[in-house]
Amino acid sequence: MPTLIQDLQFGLRVLFKHPGFTAVAVLAIALGIGANSTIFSLVNALLLRPLPVENPGQLVSLYTSDHSGTIYGMSAYPDYIDFRERNKVFSGLLRGFVADLWVPTMMSKAVLGSNDLAGRNNRSLLLMGRLKPGITFLQAQADFRLIVEQLLRSYPWAWKNVRNESRIVTLMPESQSRVHPEFREPVLLFTAMLMAVVGLVLLIACANVANLLMVRAATRRREIAIRLSLGAGRGRLIRQLITESLLLSLAGGFVGLLLAAWGTDLLMAFKPPVPVPVEIDLGFDWRVLGFTFGVSLLTGILFGLAPAFTATRIGLVAALKDEAGAVGSSGGRMRLRNAFVVVQVALSLLLLIGSGLFLRSLRNASSIDLGFNPENLMAMSMDLRLQGYDETKGRNFYQQMLDRVRALPGVVSAGLTEELPLSLNGSSYGITIEGYTRQPGESMEVNSAAVTPGFFDAMQIQLLSGRAFNDQDRTNSPGVVMISEAFARRYWPGQKALGKRIQMGVSDNNRSPYLEVVGVVKDAKYVTLGEEVRPFFYRPMAQNYLSSVTLVVRARNNPLDYLAAVRAEVAALDKNLSLFDVKTMRQHLRLALLPARLAGTVLGIFGLIALGLAASGIYGVMAYSVAQRTREIGIRMALGARGVDVLKLIVKQGMKLVVIGLSIGLMAAFAMTRMMNSFLYGVSSTDPFTFIGVALLLAFVALLACYMPARRATTVDPMVALRYE
Repeated sequence: MPTLIQDLQFGLRVLFKHPGFTAVAVLAIALGIGANSTIFSLVNALLLRPLPVENPGQLVSLYTSDHSGTIYGMSAYPDYIDFRERNKVFSGLLRGFVADLWVPTMMSKAVLGSNDLAGRNNRSLLLMGRLKPGITFLQAQADFRLIVEQLLRSYPWAWKNVRNESRIVTLMPESQSRVHPEFREPVLLFTAMLMAVVGLVLLIACANVANLLMVRAATRRREIAIRLSLGAGRGRLIRQLITESLLLSLAGGFVGLLLAAWGTDLLMAFKPPVPVPVEIDLGFDWRVLGFTFGVSLLTGILFGLAPAFTATRIGLVAALKDEAGAVGSSGGRMRLRNAFVVVQVALSLLLLIGSGLFLRSLRNASSIDLGFNPENLMAMSMDLRLQGYDETKGRNFYQQMLDRVRALPGVVSAGLTEELPLSLNGSSYGITIEGYTRQPGESMEVNSAAVTPGFFDAMQIQLLSGRAFNDQDRTNSPGVVMISEAFARRYWPGQKALGKRIQMGVSDNNRSPYLEVVGVVKDAKYVTLGEEVRPFFYRPMAQNYLSSVTLVVRARNNPLDYLAAVRAEVAALDKNLSLFDVKTMRQHLRLALLPARLAGTVLGIFGLIALGLAASGIYGVMAYSVAQRTREIGIRMALGARGVDVLKLIVKQGMKLVVIGLSIGLMAAFAMTRMMNSFLYGVSSTDPFTFIGVALLLAFVALLACYMPARRATTVDPMVALRYE
């Protein structure tokens, strides 16, 4: 212990004696550790931190599947009652919501104007239970298998479809369901990618600081030689140098935590823009602090080990006789410093290429063809159940409201829809296609939305053939639908879709009324920006009444300028009706663009950090190399070498290392960026424009970092240089 205290005291004196070196090293480490702590805080909040309740390990999430293959679905209220009453493994079962106002479920009819929760097909509840003491997860699974068998016998119409496909109940520990299971794999992949990226930033910082320590150790060559000659063991000196490295890394870790606090605030700016509050606690707990401390220790050892071993492997006589001249004489030390430069360049290029791909992806995502025009478009939602509207009153209200809004000056068109495109969810319905034979295992679940006349004009979705819905499509009129291009291509390839018929429901003996295809519209993005083109069909809202709808309004210019007028027209019909989730379509698209925007911004920042670290590392090595070659440069100039010759000599030395690093980095990037394909929009993971452009950018920055020390070398006075020792 006394020896350790001595090492710490001596290390602190050395670091305080050279504040410039210490500040640069600590900043480089802080950038690397701060980036890692920031992203780990996100991982901790999403995947690791348990709920702040007693014994969170006893909590289990329950999901009820639908018939379309979606395993992790929500549950119906009557099923919740059955689960609660029949299970033998839970001490309690709750319903999960995210809401600003809480009301008893049994009062839904009084509050909402309907009793939709009473239906077994209205699956809108998230369920979680607490295991009884002594009950295992496997026992709970077995118990719910029995419950499902009972429900299949009691309510076959709700738990089976006509093809005898049954719902299932899936149990999952709360620790694995903090992110919904449907999104867990993409979230894991995305966070793993971010952790890999910040790992690269840390490695670049380590290489940078290792080079600084190599240079610093070279200037301490005589000090180390004296201590060795006085009997200090090499192991003792290595421990001293490692202690100094650890002091640097711990200081960098502390500053990195401060940077991480700012970084987590930046991440919170990317909260999903959804109408319900989303709270993600990115605060530091013992996991984040422990992670930061562990990374700091590992970093100190990682960048301090090689310089410590190299610094203590010296020739005593040469070091004692000629400090300056011997410093640069070791080819091994120079090769190690050069290797660190190559590593920095290669890792920086790999990270910069990843950043470039995501930035291009973000630009492409912002300009992707949506199938509709989001400009000058506004949306707002309403729920007539809250005011006790029945179907007849609701239909009359919709018609009067649309007539009033369409008559407003500056309003181009308006319509109603069941849901907006790109809301990251969608309603799907099982259908039967007349004359189409379902393939084995083929899902006949197709996304759909009910809309009113005027919706396609408001969204500017192009009509390709046939007609749009009109006022003649009423309740007592023949059933009609409109379909997307993809729908027509999938079910009637090479045929005219107009006049074809479909039925709602999947059955070999389907008796639902036929719905005739009256129009085909251009494909659009319905659920996510990255989705493949998918079949979609529209139903006339006049034949499919809904109490909860979204009004879309297209204006001649900024739609928010007309918001007050639209609100006034709605209030003139019903002053108590509330409009909620009011937004422009551009604001709505932020949700769909969130993954690309988050990746592009975060990786762009980390890419700039990597570029700065690489440039400073190259500059530091070249400046040190020039300083050590001052005598050589003086001799060359005294013998007639021109300044441009010296400039070329120094720049060539540095750029040779850069070219090697670029070559290695390009090969690594070509192999590793393929894993990013699923996160990119409209750009290949091996996009040559990005690869070449980023390589040229890094080469240019490296050239500047080599040029500045080389330019300074040309100003050396030969007489002064010849006296340099």
